[in-house]
Amino acid sequence: MTARTRSTTSYALLALLAIRPWTGYELTHQLRRSLHYAWPRSEANLYNEQKQLVRLGWATVTKEPRGKRTRNRYAITPTGRRALRAWMRTEPEVPHLEIEGIVRMFFADQGSTDDLLRSMTTTGARAGDAVLELCAIVEDYFATGGPFPARLHAVALAADLVTDLLSRIESFAREAVDEVERWESTKDLGMTKEARQRFEAVLARGRRISAARGLKTPQ
Repeated sequence: MTARTRSTTSYALLALLAIRPWTGYELTHQLRRSLHYAWPRSEANLYNEQKQLVRLGWATVTKEPRGKRTRNRYAITPTGRRALRAWMRTEPEVPHLEIEGIVRMFFADQGSTDDLLRSMTTTGARAGDAVLELCAIVEDYFATGGPFPARLHAVALAADLVTDLLSRIESFAREAVDEVERWESTKDLGMTKEARQRFEAVLARGRRISAARGLKTPQ
């Protein structure tokens, strides 16, 4: 069994169990709280993954009473800790985005300018809302230290990157709205001045990365 036997979601849940045991509800809530904007998964998927960890022998589950019902509490096993450590040593997958607003931008010529403007405005607003929600969590860290103060150095790295990406989406959407408002139509505009500038910006980013890696940069 390789370190890539399971999905990233499996290892994220396993990492939470490495911190302490959790009930199924707590695991789901904590993962969605921590990674909702970086690795969104449905509640059903998270519960299924928890059961799979038990089937793999990476976690144990015990029933504990809760009123007239019982609930599952999961704990990591030594095999699970080894699997987590093995995964942490592997290379991550290629980064990918999953933003519906980008898909709609790509096919904007199949709708109207009003359609595109609404899509970009909503995408930007929701990205901004996400930043504000994460800021509220960070404010709690400053006030209380959060539930795991010893982990804040690691959490800060992830929070910085996620909010940076989301805030860029928010600002880009506002800037792009100004451009699209000047379009007469979404169709057959071709290589406009703005399009050329954006493509040149794309190439400039590639040149910066190539230069940083010591590669030959295109002219």
